[in-house]
Amino acid sequence: MRAPFGQSFPLGEDEVFLGASVGVIVSESADDTPTRLLRDADVAVFAAKEMGRGRVERFGEAMRERAVRRGESGAPRRARSPGGAAGCRWGR
Repeated sequence: MRAPFGQSFPLGEDEVFLGASVGVIVSESADDTPTRLLRDADVAVFAAKEMGRGRVERFGEAMRERAVRRGESGAPRRARSPGGAAGCRWGR
């Protein structure tokens, strides 16, 4: 999964390297929903970023508990544009 990120590519006259932190979630229940899986993967990627660059972290329940305590549920946040239109965005 990380192999493509170890290779550079040309961008104009520059050589560019990409990096990624990855959060992994494994569905273990028929009750899992896409929303829950995405939320938990987001929590895992946040944990990966906390551990350093280029990490892969598998979601664990302790991650969810820590995220809830810190107010970082990984859920999309509602946002309103200056014109008043509602939207949804992912982020911290």
